[in-house]
Amino acid sequence: MELLDLASRIVGLMALLAAIFGAIERSGMPAMVRKTAIGFAFGAAACICMMFPVVFSDGTSVNGRSVFLAFSAAFGGPISFVAATGMTSIVHEFAGAVPFTKIMESTLAAAAIGLAWRHFIYKRMGKSYVSLLMLGFSISLVSLLLLKVSSGHGLSIFLKTYPAALAVSLLSAIILGRLIEREMRHIRTEQRWKENASTDALSLLSNKRAFESDYTRALERNEPFSLIILDIDHFKRVNDTYGHVTGDEVIMAAAKAMTSACRFRSMPYRLGGEEFGIIAYDVGIADAVSLAENVRGSIAALHLHPTANLPAVTISAGVVSSFATADGRDLLSAADAALYLAKNQGRNRVISWNDVTKTESAFTEAEIISFPKAHAKMSDPK
Repeated sequence: MELLDLASRIVGLMALLAAIFGAIERSGMPAMVRKTAIGFAFGAAACICMMFPVVFSDGTSVNGRSVFLAFSAAFGGPISFVAATGMTSIVHEFAGAVPFTKIMESTLAAAAIGLAWRHFIYKRMGKSYVSLLMLGFSISLVSLLLLKVSSGHGLSIFLKTYPAALAVSLLSAIILGRLIEREMRHIRTEQRWKENASTDALSLLSNKRAFESDYTRALERNEPFSLIILDIDHFKRVNDTYGHVTGDEVIMAAAKAMTSACRFRSMPYRLGGEEFGIIAYDVGIADAVSLAENVRGSIAALHLHPTANLPAVTISAGVVSSFATADGRDLLSAADAALYLAKNQGRNRVISWNDVTKTESAFTEAEIISFPKAHAKMSDPK
């Protein structure tokens, strides 16, 4: 009866662990932190079972600890295994149970089984039923250590416990493995939804929604960054003269050039129609202007449909930096003002907010007031 209680407890904890595993993977924490948290979850489950051991007449006890350690290695990797082992070892010491040196063999066996399955079987077979049954059967073999640690009754205790150990290991592997696979499948689906919601279908750049989210977050966190607003010159003329198919090709080529030019922590976005934006984190105004010039030069060098006499594609850009105040303006308004001046000065050029402040009477009062409204009226990408 005690073995049956232990078995049911282990199986029940496996279902709970699968839900916790999914929650940790969704948390967005760094990979090492997630692996450690997963290890602590398996360790906590093992500690619960350690509180209710099955003790035989010769003093030998069985508590299911190795099962959880093996699964932590199999599904979480070395970091998770170390975290789970550390937690259970501390509980062993404080609970006055057998010292860690006495359980070293089962711990190493659990690590070897879990990691071997992860690196040799899982990589080839995934979490298929056959793969999980192989894992469960391998974990059940840890029970063979009872032949060594038991005091003269090893064989009889092994024969008494192994059927339950085998059944629990197989069932736990199936339940835990399939539930974790389901959680990971749901996570991948959710990630695809998020990517689709924040990605422009034509250019494959992040879209206006992503830009607004990143821009607002940078402001709220007071992160230093520079903002570049870019606009393809005479794009309507390209669409009207050469057709929307050619216009789409221009958008895609420009987006590719921006992606190639943006390095490190610079992120390009398509804001709507022929308008793009770049957020360059930890970049001052001079480096941001240089980045914008690289983008402008790359796009100007494009050769699209040479036989169709398509004119060179050019862009104008406005650049502003959060490192310096924009004369009381918000950064989007200041970048729009710089872009407006670039258009007025003949297009195919990069203008920074510093250039705007040096230009006397560049704008009328009505024009200045209109800048903050520019992005509120941006159309969705076509």
